[in-house]
Amino acid sequence: TSYSIQYGLIDTSYDEVQQGVDSLFTVINTSMSTYVTTSDISKINKGDTSIAVDSHFKTVFAKATSVWKTTDGFFDPTVGAWANAYGFGPEKPLNTLTDENKAYLSKITGWNTIALTELGFVKKQYSETYLDFNALAKGYTVDLISGFLDDNNIKNYLVEIGGELRAKGSNLSKRDNWIIG
Repeated sequence: TSYSIQYGLIDTSYDEVQQGVDSLFTVINTSMSTYVTTSDISKINKGDTSIAVDSHFKTVFAKATSVWKTTDGFFDPTVGAWANAYGFGPEKPLNTLTDENKAYLSKITGWNTIALTELGFVKKQYSETYLDFNALAKGYTVDLISGFLDDNNIKNYLVEIGGELRAKGSNLSKRDNWIIG
């Protein structure tokens, strides 16, 4: 997905800021990107049970659990197999979605069939269950990058990742508030 980060004059060099942002993207993509075949989530989706996830994955997993409970299961990050079946994910879509396919996808879908152990291992009732944190990971990454900018005393910024936004201060180049849209 695309991203845009705008900020005002700062004491930190552009290269240092870019290096920090790139580092955060690398960490998040390595942990939770379903589009990176070597990421932790991709390995877990392929059935690898030896992956101990990082703190970012744990945080997003906990938020997913909270939102799943709050929405009575309408928010469910295990619908990744359905998204792939219809061509909205990184996997090849099914040519035809038969009743048999739908029954199978329903069987392997459900946040209540998945857990995270204290040691950070994902336990799935069905090895084929496919996790997809894309609904949360972009917003989480916006928050991480915003925190990084805050830590570097950047007082005015707009961070946008795939449509998720966070703004602080004002747009100094236009001497106005940040304008979205």
